[in-house]
Amino acid sequence: IKSAIKDKDIENRIGGNKGEIDDKQILSLLQHLIKQRKDSIELFKVANRKDLIEKEQCGLTVDPGDIDDIRDKINYLSNNIEAGIKMGENGRKAVNEKYNWKNESKKLIELYNNIYSSNN
Repeated sequence: IKSAIKDKDIENRIGGNKGEIDDKQILSLLQHLIKQRKDSIELFKVANRKDLIEKEQCGLTVDPGDIDDIRDKINYLSNNIEAGIKMGENGRKAVNEKYNWKNESKKLIELYNNIYSSNN
């Protein structure tokens, strides 16, 4: 959140506003960030990525409607810094080695080739 506010502040100073970000802009930015998080949660739920997080051991899943679950996970990470660091490392490794365009493009090309082959 701090990063997004700072970026918006810099954007204002470089752009035509020439001033610091005001409360109205901060509120708008926070609403935008909240919407992004909600959208991400919905996409995550629809795509059923809980399996991916568990498989790669790269994070914790929470029920977005369960405040106690969210609190418990935050407390866990606060009290287990090394576990959080390890999850982050696992996530970065998974992206670098598996879940990236280089690998996904190979799968897509293979799919196209299979479709093409079955139509000829």
